[in-house]
Amino acid sequence: MMFDPITYIDEMGLMKAKSWSHWRTIIKSIYGFTLEPTEIETYGKLTARTELPTKPFEEVYIYSGRRSGKSYMAATLAVVTALWGGFEKLVAKGERVMIFVVAQDKAQAQVVMDYCRGILDDYDQAVETITQNEIRLKSGVVISIRPASMRAMRGYSTALVVLDEFCFFRDKDGVANPVDDIIASLTPTILPGGKLLAISTPYARSGYAFEVFEAAYGKNNEDVLVVKAETLFLNPEFSARKIQKEFRRDAIKARTEWNAEFRSDLETYVSREILDEAILPYESLVHTPGREFRAFVDVSGGSRDRYALAISYADQDGKVVVARLKWFDPPFDPSIATDEAVKVIKEFRLQKVTGDKYAAGWVSSAFQKRGVLYEAAGKSKSEIYLDALALLNMRKIALPEIAEMKTEILALERKTRTGGHDIIDHAPGGRDDLANAALGAAVLAYHEIADRPTDYELDKRLPSMKRRASQPGNELEKEFVQMFAGYSRPVRPKRGI
Repeated sequence: MMFDPITYIDEMGLMKAKSWSHWRTIIKSIYGFTLEPTEIETYGKLTARTELPTKPFEEVYIYSGRRSGKSYMAATLAVVTALWGGFEKLVAKGERVMIFVVAQDKAQAQVVMDYCRGILDDYDQAVETITQNEIRLKSGVVISIRPASMRAMRGYSTALVVLDEFCFFRDKDGVANPVDDIIASLTPTILPGGKLLAISTPYARSGYAFEVFEAAYGKNNEDVLVVKAETLFLNPEFSARKIQKEFRRDAIKARTEWNAEFRSDLETYVSREILDEAILPYESLVHTPGREFRAFVDVSGGSRDRYALAISYADQDGKVVVARLKWFDPPFDPSIATDEAVKVIKEFRLQKVTGDKYAAGWVSSAFQKRGVLYEAAGKSKSEIYLDALALLNMRKIALPEIAEMKTEILALERKTRTGGHDIIDHAPGGRDDLANAALGAAVLAYHEIADRPTDYELDKRLPSMKRRASQPGNELEKEFVQMFAGYSRPVRPKRGI
């Protein structure tokens, strides 16, 4: 017999108010039950489907606005499944049936768990133990908080998996969204009749969450159900005035947080295909006499962010190569990290390093004490990333095969702004220290070495520019002449890496 959660929700007196009616329609749809005529209209609005559900769905993705009630709905399903689902009959005697609440951090997961504890207050006779991270029932079912990691839930038999705010999952380094790996690792553990329930406010138009939405929303897929709803549709009692205020403050952000629209102003920085072409099968290169190198550093105080240094050069074809990428994971002593960075800088016969123009004053003095000049970059981080993107698209960058760097670059987000001034940065809670150092070094080498005027250009342009420089107001020509007066182009090696 098919499990009917609505029957038990009614018996427990949950979700009784009229404001929960649309959520009840969603639950009935998830489990494949017949819908009433008014519910059919709601189902069509929520799913954009033309066919009604005929059987339970194995995977459910709900994209809804903030304060729409999705966490309480998930807690309700978790408790009802734990008490009345009967999944303990499907496992060996003594084996626990798991219901996982997976979130980016424990604070987020506690929202659902607190709802679960509150619902179970009236059913304490069914509870064996309650801790901060687990609720164990006498039946052998366990409701458990788990971090967003594919390794944390292998080897269990599961009745329900709740992925809470899955659009915002980040790995242990705060970079990539591992939700696709988590789902791939969990799917084999779900018992017959079990469910994967992913709930979230949407975010960027990229990654697994957006790919699932694009592939299944409005499609008559028998196994996957995608629901999309704005806050006021699911929770009509929420303050419309507050939402209007948020729209006046930031309309783009408000459309995501309250209307459940994916961010139209966010794009991925670079495609995986383009980046894969740039990454070559090496991890580090050594100094080569006669070759010009440049150094770029992303400095950290040692408590949270990485300290990263990259060394680059330009080959004879005008392609820039990141030869070395050295970094220090927090926590670390920034003085010791700077000592090690200077060793690498001097290994490549350099006396100067370039870095963030917003870096604290201690950075410059720290390098100066060690005999290295610290020079602030003339461009912001976003400008450096934009320059690097052009070079990546032109196949003008070679990067080392370092997984941490690749992950950071792929996780960069491009936020469009009116006037053409795009902002490129890591996602909230993420990091980009290795990406900044590597791409900063590549851009530096390109503009200071690879993009220099050739001997032919100098021979042809310098005389005419000298003549124009003698005329008043021609500051650009004067700067050019001063820059290349007595310039002799170095001999480049005939082979690249």
